[in-house]
Amino acid sequence: MRNLFAVGLSLLVLEAVGAAKAADIPVKAPIANAMPVWSWTGFYVGGHLGAGVGSTTVSNPYGPSAFGDAVTTPAALLGLQAGYNWQISPQAVVGLEADTSFLDSSGSNTCLQISPLVVNQVGSNCNSSPRWTGTLTGRWGLITGAQGRTLVYGKGGLAWMHGDVSMDPNNQFYNSAAQVLAVPTSLSTTRWGWTIGAGVEHAMTPAWSLKAEYDYSRFGNSNMTTPATSFMAGSLFPVPPATSSVTQDVHVLKLGVNYHMGESESFGALPVMPRKAAPVVASGWAVDTGARYWYSSGKFQWDNFASPNVAQSRLTYDNLTASSGEIFARIDTPVNLFVKGFIGGGRINSGKMNDEDWGMDAPANASVNTAYTNTLSNPVNGPISYGTIDVGYDFLKGADYKAGAFLGYNRVHEVMNAWGCTQLALPASGICAPSFPSTVLTITETTTWQSLRVGLSGESVFWNRIKLGGDIAYLPYVRFDGLDNHWLRDVPTWFTQWGTGRGVQAELIASYLVTDNFTVGVGGRYWAMWTTNGEFNCTGCNKAAPTVTSEASPFKGNAERYGMFVQASYKFGAGH
Repeated sequence: MRNLFAVGLSLLVLEAVGAAKAADIPVKAPIANAMPVWSWTGFYVGGHLGAGVGSTTVSNPYGPSAFGDAVTTPAALLGLQAGYNWQISPQAVVGLEADTSFLDSSGSNTCLQISPLVVNQVGSNCNSSPRWTGTLTGRWGLITGAQGRTLVYGKGGLAWMHGDVSMDPNNQFYNSAAQVLAVPTSLSTTRWGWTIGAGVEHAMTPAWSLKAEYDYSRFGNSNMTTPATSFMAGSLFPVPPATSSVTQDVHVLKLGVNYHMGESESFGALPVMPRKAAPVVASGWAVDTGARYWYSSGKFQWDNFASPNVAQSRLTYDNLTASSGEIFARIDTPVNLFVKGFIGGGRINSGKMNDEDWGMDAPANASVNTAYTNTLSNPVNGPISYGTIDVGYDFLKGADYKAGAFLGYNRVHEVMNAWGCTQLALPASGICAPSFPSTVLTITETTTWQSLRVGLSGESVFWNRIKLGGDIAYLPYVRFDGLDNHWLRDVPTWFTQWGTGRGVQAELIASYLVTDNFTVGVGGRYWAMWTTNGEFNCTGCNKAAPTVTSEASPFKGNAERYGMFVQASYKFGAGH
């Protein structure tokens, strides 16, 4: 997952470099009155939207962990950048750039959970919330394309991130004495590190350029005090605080625009187009429609809290590979308004599910005296369906480019059937001891995510017949509804889940214009949604009153889906 953006952008950059070399091969004698060459020299400022996925890893000072210790943190980014370019030759540019981004990001996972086979210790719930990040980098690039309007570049330098990490001891035997020992700890810090990245930037007009960029950043370690907890060995014993090392990294995809100010005279020998030349505007209506195959992987996690941030149960569905097909369309109007969207469906083909529980009743497991259990169900499968509709306005539009903002709606529906059950922790006398075969349906999770989207969309013909495009959307409001059915309980048992939150969605596409109207392409996509305010209740959990629904308790859910796709489309109407 963390390599999604690296793989996707690497494919696009490799294709871009190949096209750049092809574009530079002379095919006929130069025309005496050729269009003037672009100049990249000068100051620029701009803004970007981004989608990212990071990892916060905590070391376990008590020994090897049974599960977890790495918290995935999907992120939406909104930021600014500024820099200066020096065009040192007709084909080369060097420069300096600084940027900063606000992150809406959050994640949680099990941490500090010693295997019950070693010591019966209660682990913690680790939360990570990166908030700000920035870079100070050098850039170096290759100029290519018609009039030198395309820049393929790499960058590297310093990076920093500010955020919060917390550790909350999980449910402790329903024992008030243990809860007194369970004191959460937290860390708020700014970490410095390094970054490396690559991107493609295209001058749409003499003043405005569109860019797509991938960056990887890694930050230095910080030490953090772990919470005091407890373990059971016939009776309750305290576990004193220790020190954990916290490391973070993040993969980011950015889609942005730059405004280039003024003109440098340092390379006055190069003919320069006027900075305020009017773009050539495409006119009329255009409809672009096609079909797409998406191969993806995903994850869904839901946390049942005994109290806020104190996990009592956690179900993690991971490696949820799926195949799906979809149809898509975009309608452009003469007044720069556009409507775009897609609808698709398919099936989750494989995956696994870990079911963790804390606060297990010690007398029921007296032979082991543990508070923690972990079971594995494999495989996971079920149907998936989704759809998006966006309405937007292109604030920049020409015959071979467009860039605009949009508002939209997205819906994702997944059914995850978990089969079989093997005991990982508490192997001798746990919930799934002896194991259930993979022909037995254990748990079904049904989820529906509905989201409002606000984002930036852009595309441009960067080289002859090669077009790069994509969009990044921030999801300021997400509604989640879920239903968990435990099929093997003594009485019918189900958990109803609901909540609201936020998220991010991004995709990047490289297309080849086979004709002026028929296009084929390859791309990458990443979706992440998470709740910030959720609750659940249970029907059937009270064995004495199996038809009674419990009162609502705190709930947290998050989902990711990411993968590569291929597509083909046909355009009716004017413009590219």
